[in-house]
Amino acid sequence: MSTGLPLRDAPAPERVEPDLVNRRPRAAAVAGIPFIVALICGAWATGRPSLWSDELVTVDVAGRSVPQIMRLLGHVDAVHGLYYLLMHPLVEHLGISAAVVRAPSVLATAIAAAALGILGRVLMTPVAGLLAGVVYALTPVASQYALEARSYALVTAIAVLACLAFTLALRGGRPIAFASYTALLVLLGAMHLFALLLVSAHVVTVLACLAARRLSWRRALAWAACVVAAVPALAPLAKVARSESGAVEWIRPPDAAHLWISVLGVAGGPAATLLVVLLIAVAIAIAIAVRRMTTMLMVVLPWAFVPLVALLALSQLQPLFVPRYLLFCIPAVALLVAAGLTSGPRPLMIVVGCALLALTVPAQAELRRPDSKWHDVTPIVRALSREGRPGDRYLVAPANTRLLASAYPKVFGPMIDVAQAKTGAATGTLTGREVGTRELLRRLRTADRVWVVERLNGDRKVRERARARIALLDKAGITRVVERRHAKNMRLALHVREKP
Repeated sequence: MSTGLPLRDAPAPERVEPDLVNRRPRAAAVAGIPFIVALICGAWATGRPSLWSDELVTVDVAGRSVPQIMRLLGHVDAVHGLYYLLMHPLVEHLGISAAVVRAPSVLATAIAAAALGILGRVLMTPVAGLLAGVVYALTPVASQYALEARSYALVTAIAVLACLAFTLALRGGRPIAFASYTALLVLLGAMHLFALLLVSAHVVTVLACLAARRLSWRRALAWAACVVAAVPALAPLAKVARSESGAVEWIRPPDAAHLWISVLGVAGGPAATLLVVLLIAVAIAIAIAVRRMTTMLMVVLPWAFVPLVALLALSQLQPLFVPRYLLFCIPAVALLVAAGLTSGPRPLMIVVGCALLALTVPAQAELRRPDSKWHDVTPIVRALSREGRPGDRYLVAPANTRLLASAYPKVFGPMIDVAQAKTGAATGTLTGREVGTRELLRRLRTADRVWVVERLNGDRKVRERARARIALLDKAGITRVVERRHAKNMRLALHVREKP
């Protein structure tokens, strides 16, 4: 009975690889080339897409003091708390711009690609590892979250490192590998609790390896102890997050259309998705037929699919399915694609690889359009910067549109938020506290120019309440609209008081 997960399935004698220590240039290339490719891809037009509402939350919260951030986390967004605390010094010292706040995500994507290269080398071959890292670096969905100031790219990097530690721990049984795995699980959960669905994949891997007699019970129990050891560190966060469950009430139950759109988004379109599916099928078929790469499949197949199944199952109890929560599964798909690319005749696989790359180019270009995000705030901000006057009032609808002011203080600073009673920082909330209808009407009656900044998508009831606030302009005698600007899911209008 084997005592540990093998490094890779035993190759023929003539293909035995030299020891890792003697292969440093090759090992460096396996990690370094994907890192550089991901870094270049991430740096391409990083600041061009407009910041959207979730990124505006990052900018606003990271710009607060540490005590203010901690106060907020006691009420909402505790699952993103570590990310906000990491972003705080960056915003404090480098300022606010789309490129700056997205830089950690770009770097995390590069780290994930590099770590994936190493993991692919461990599970398969150096060439497969190199291809896996590059495939991930060039995957449109990886680029999408590299260009986003949220935690998901960082979560994915930690998940890849955790899978690498998991594989090395089961293979070698060294205490440092098990300790690293535990630490990475804690870090993974602290960055985003839903990412702990990765553990469900590792459960399946351990059970499969035990059934195949590729793993000793001793190491399986050591792995289980690592998982248990991570629980006390994450229990307080889980308790706080449970009390904030209202933050996920916006999530709708998943349906077939939702899943299909999510699948297409991974590779960037139907043709690329079909090619990816074919490559994965080739890799699995060859592995089963010739009994090669079975160790890789035991690690990678559960990683790619078990968290998805687990989240869909949980969503039957409470809607929780959001595709970006499963971004950490995409590196496993890249490993399967790399396995497919290295399974067939080299000339054919080169053609297939080039075709796959070509099919992703339009999606990569689309991601870098100014309006590629859910909201395009750039035209709105430019119009306000050009035509707004010091002392002008502005009215946001709904309230979370107010977060724009944190991202563009030079534009909104000279103007007055007519509906705000207290800021988010002062109240320990995201959007602050607004005045009541009577007070808002009183304030509007003293204004001559009011800019209305609207976010057009979102919950219907929220939009209706926002429109009711805007209707107060007519009651206040501000009836003339002299300027309008429209952008993706955003609208700006200047309302002025008619002169007698």
